[in-house]
Amino acid sequence: MKIGIILPYFGNLPCYFDLWLQSASYNKEFDFLIFTDNEERENLSNNIKWVNMSLEDIKHKIEGIVNFKVVLHIPYKLCDYKPMYGLIFEDFLAGYDWWGHCDPDMIFGNMKKYITPQLLNEYDKIYELGHLTLYKNNDKVNNLWRMELKEGAYSYKDAFRTRYATHFDEQLGMIPICESLNIKTYKKNDFADIKVGKGSFQRCWDRERGQYPRIFRWKNGSLYGYISINGNIEIEEYIYVHLQKRTMEIKDKSKMLQEDFVIEPNSILKFDERMLTSEYIQESNLKLSDESINYKAKLKLRFTNLMKGSIKNKIIRKIKKIKIPQTY
Repeated sequence: MKIGIILPYFGNLPCYFDLWLQSASYNKEFDFLIFTDNEERENLSNNIKWVNMSLEDIKHKIEGIVNFKVVLHIPYKLCDYKPMYGLIFEDFLAGYDWWGHCDPDMIFGNMKKYITPQLLNEYDKIYELGHLTLYKNNDKVNNLWRMELKEGAYSYKDAFRTRYATHFDEQLGMIPICESLNIKTYKKNDFADIKVGKGSFQRCWDRERGQYPRIFRWKNGSLYGYISINGNIEIEEYIYVHLQKRTMEIKDKSKMLQEDFVIEPNSILKFDERMLTSEYIQESNLKLSDESINYKAKLKLRFTNLMKGSIKNKIIRKIKKIKIPQTY
């Protein structure tokens, strides 16, 4: 089956975006469609399509679909419109059996190992979170976002008219909508979603082992987590790691675009066998304290949310009984 994964991005790309491109290029069974105002990178893999487009172009397309004025004042607000991508970019998705959306702050592993023909035949939706979700490309699925629930989720009309990021693409919109319609959804936690606001790498949605220190290794298209648990190292493979707004430093950048590199909580560097010890993993996870990345960011977020209408949205959530889930 043909699968197209969409990434609209406007503004400065993450410093490690070349590694995003490299990890995507290894997944030849998937096409990645990038819509951006950035200059096209050279020597792109055949499965990566680069389309120059503006944020305003996308806004006009959305308004033509919903028939009212929408709020799309900053690129981050695009998150609320992700469930619409099947219609927004339908001209580019002709011939695709599935489409999906992803983020730029991630590194892909071996995707075909997880997204198998069996899953594609059995489900209408694969995964549920904004960093990677796939939808079957048909009229019913492409219009799921139009469903309005009496409670438990934002309506698209509420989500598209506020400056506040409502997470309509995830738990506060599409997840309860799909559950109410009995959409067959594959929900297994095959990925490493890194918790925001923590200096160390902590994996969301993993109550048993998510708090243990870890590093990640990308090698020849596969992604592994090395987890230090009571002095021992356990290895897990993932479909991707989502670094969640984390500022990363690339060390030895001239040597980075190779077949083997390591991702630590604050840096990406060339792999060395000496990194695979419990002591190294624990030390690398102590380089950043929670306070060093948390305090100012929290104050800024609270002020920004206040200005974007968080009080109004709290009222909407209360009236519609919308609950914000805990990551673990």
